[in-house]
Amino acid sequence: MTREFTENETLESIFDEPHIRSKASGWWSNLETGEDIELTQDMIDEKEVLVMTEISESVEGKRASLMDDKLPHRSMIEVELADVVIRVLDLAGKMGYTSDSLSRHELSDCPLYQEGASFIRFTKLLNTLLFAFESSEEKYVWMVKMVDDWCSNNGYDLIGAACEKMAYNANRADHKIENRKKEGGKQF
Repeated sequence: MTREFTENETLESIFDEPHIRSKASGWWSNLETGEDIELTQDMIDEKEVLVMTEISESVEGKRASLMDDKLPHRSMIEVELADVVIRVLDLAGKMGYTSDSLSRHELSDCPLYQEGASFIRFTKLLNTLLFAFESSEEKYVWMVKMVDDWCSNNGYDLIGAACEKMAYNANRADHKIENRKKEGGKQF
């Protein structure tokens, strides 16, 4: 059972939620046996490429000034950046990182962080951080903090969008195990 979100959520309070929800929905289990899947480098690469797609979708939202198709009261930029954070936190959770990770790594220590970066520059830096650095607690914390910082500085409600998107995803037909098992169903 997943918890209900409140209006007072923070990055710290939701840190574990993406992985808890993803695991409960079977995204970290073998679809046929239900057994837990061991984390491999190929799987890390797969998950990081999915993060890249969310970054790209946020750029498309900016390019075309789109509202989100799943949460139509929010901009596509806001929701896709929330998806970036959801995916990064899910992977971080699988790797055993917790909200304590946030206090161990300062955004100012990230060599790619640029305060006040334009949206396009920010998304380019996120992709660079994603692929130029090995998977680590530090890398994932920097990514989440970069997104949070950019959203805060540009009037986007990242935490609210992330909470709404996780709640939405919990009820998506294409995320249900029985539908994922069908031909054409989502495999990852």
